Amino acid sequence: MTDLRLPARGGRAAKARVRDLARQSLRRGMTQGRFAGPRDLRLWIPMRLGLVLLAPLLLISLPILWLALGRRRLSPWRAIRALIGLLIALPGTRIDVESRGRRVRIDLF
Repeated sequence: MTDLRLPARGGRAAKARVRDLARQSLRRGMTQGRFAGPRDLRLWIPMRLGLVLLAPLLLISLPILWLALGRRRLSPWRAIRALIGLLIALPGTRIDVESRGRRVRIDLF
């Protein structure tokens, strides 16, 4: 357990103690998998906006999907329901990527 008491008089000793505590907490955060540091990147991606922007592409690709599924004798309606189910389930997804000291967190909402 870390002693959090600061020197009674303050001054240089208090500043040094605060600096040491900050280093310890940053080091502890990095080792425990928390996202706290200058090399971390957080992205929040709104799914509704993405769906609105991708809607024209989805509408254009719908006939191609319909023909491809028809050739394989799969139900296009079932494929569309599965795709819609996947898109509805995406919000709330959190993706964490860590590589060479760099961390990226992507939150879909």
